[in-house]
Amino acid sequence: MRAGSADFFELQEAARRTSRRLVLLYGLAVVAVAFAVSAIAGALYAVLLLYWGGPFAAGVTIDYRSLVGSYFEVWLFGVPRAFYAWTTGVTLATMVAATLWRTWQLRGGWRGGGRTAWCAPYRARTRDADANA
Repeated sequence: MRAGSADFFELQEAARRTSRRLVLLYGLAVVAVAFAVSAIAGALYAVLLLYWGGPFAAGVTIDYRSLVGSYFEVWLFGVPRAFYAWTTGVTLATMVAATLWRTWQLRGGWRGGGRTAWCAPYRARTRDADANA
């Protein structure tokens, strides 16, 4: 599409397609961050299990001759699945709540017009305004 050759409705449809794509990518990013947080939390939990002991899942044995291998076995199979489910769920719920809250604020919120405490109106600084201040 060349500049100037599109009418309003074509541009509107292009903007909608772009918006749908961005919303989809944002959703995928939220899920990816939730899984990454869960994996990091699982890695830290595996360290606690390995070095301070704890109940492992069935079938996990620690071979102290290969501590790195034992760590990965504890991380992948020794951390309870419910731990991963809870960390992922809490992270997703927090991110979705924050997204909905920010969307609500930008749509009008309590104050209206998308103005929030950290979004003050812009005043251009000029030499005249600086001299009078």
